[in-house]
Amino acid sequence: MTEGHIKEIFSNFGEIHSIGIRQNPKVKHYAVINFKAKEDAELAQTHMNNGQIDGMVISVQVENPIRS
Repeated sequence: MTEGHIKEIFSNFGEIHSIGIRQNPKVKHYAVINFKAKEDAELAQTHMNNGQIDGMVISVQVENPIRS
């Protein structure tokens, strides 16, 4: 899974501030997606949590917003 692929999917829910793909030995793929608006992150969670990307079931969680 690439940053471009993640952006293509999740940008349908709102403007993305940043995407980071992280290494985590406990899970195969792990990404952090920062939306500009909390409402967009919540919309992505509503529509994508327990959904599938490339045949993998994904978990989407909304965490505290980034402070700028």
